[in-house]
Amino acid sequence: MKQILHILILFISVNSYSQPPVNHPIDGQQANTLYCGDSFLYYDNGGPTLNYSNYAASVQIFKIFTIGHVVEVDFTFGAFA
Repeated sequence: MKQILHILILFISVNSYSQPPVNHPIDGQQANTLYCGDSFLYYDNGGPTLNYSNYAASVQIFKIFTIGHVVEVDFTFGAFA
């Protein structure tokens, strides 16, 4: 039982995100500052459960806190209905 608990804790810690999910703004502009090691889920403006809105005209800016650091983006696409 103790080994299973350690594996479960490792799995949870590896698959966690350091910031809450970010939804793309419906209109206007939104900025997020990224720090070293930050990770989060990024969704269209419908979030994880709704469809994105038609005619969205907005900008999402990711600012890097430390000069010289880079942003790495990994894309995962869900099924289109």
